[in-house]
Amino acid sequence: MKKIWIIIIISLIILALVSVIIIKKRKIVITKDNIKYMHFSYSTGNMINSNVSYNLEFKNYRYNVSIKPDNVPETEKKELEIDGKTLEKIVNVLNKYKVYRWNNFHKSDKNVLDGNSFSFSLETKDKKEIDASGYMKWPNNYMNVKGELDSIFASIYNAKKISLDNLEYFSFSYSEGDEVDSNIIYEINKKDDKFIADIKPLGISKDDSKKIEISEDVIKQIENILNNYNVSLWNGYSKHDINVLDGDSFNFSIYTKEEKLNASGYMMWPNNYANVKEKLDNIFNDLYNEGR
Repeated sequence: MKKIWIIIIISLIILALVSVIIIKKRKIVITKDNIKYMHFSYSTGNMINSNVSYNLEFKNYRYNVSIKPDNVPETEKKELEIDGKTLEKIVNVLNKYKVYRWNNFHKSDKNVLDGNSFSFSLETKDKKEIDASGYMKWPNNYMNVKGELDSIFASIYNAKKISLDNLEYFSFSYSEGDEVDSNIIYEINKKDDKFIADIKPLGISKDDSKKIEISEDVIKQIENILNNYNVSLWNGYSKHDINVLDGDSFNFSIYTKEEKLNASGYMMWPNNYANVKEKLDNIFNDLYNEGR
């Protein structure tokens, strides 16, 4: 009888341990609609800037990422908004390789000096979490996940640069409501080696718009904004929500001696549109007010 009780107790202990393991590895379904935050970083050596970091966060109804590639200083990391298709690619990688099984992976090889490490964390909107880290130890499918995420984030980070060195024409206009003078127009034309901006802010009539000569420093500021938010990816964007009446629209154009970029939309916007709009509003409103 005593042996039977011992067997029962051992069986219960084993069952409890298995239950704990199962709970720890319980599947977490990740979708493009429920992911709230993701962090993935890893080191690539002991030299300066030998590390990679990706952060994804749902904030203000948008998904933003920060990207710091290998051998790039922290000052050159990019913070960008991504669209649903890009987010879906990231989610597909996490699900394909069952990253939820990484939860509570925390292993280190103490016998290795100057080795590499990684850190991964994820939170869903319903408070489910995945947390993992390692030093010269990696969870299942680590290299696959690392390689595919590197590819996705590199394509975002390395989008084609826009050069305004030979700018001939720039135009950004958009509507904001159906009230009188609710359209905004920012144009730049190059005339006689001078950059002339034509600025019509919100609520200002076309008759009260201003033509102002602007410096190359301002052109460079605009160029930096366009590249910080990968506006080159806007080229050819033309989407319209035909189910909305009296909505808002935008038009965007850049002509240089080498190339042209055009984009437009009606109640639909390209990646980082809100960020670019805000930054350009600040620049052109300041120019308009300074010209009083």
